[in-house]
Amino acid sequence: MTTTITALQNEIAAAQAKRKALASNGRLFDRHEYARLGGYIQGLNQALYLLTKDVERELDF
Repeated sequence: MTTTITALQNEIAAAQAKRKALASNGRLFDRHEYARLGGYIQGLNQALYLLTKDVERELDF
């Protein structure tokens, strides 16, 4: 489970870095890719949250 959580955290960090790099490109800014990455990051964050809650529930038992 912790491996999955770490993998999700790494994927989120990589996507955030890519999104930040897109934003710093100025005139070559790709708004569609930027928005797509935003949705992707949001989905990853939601998965991470749900997985973390799952782990917390298992530890409570």
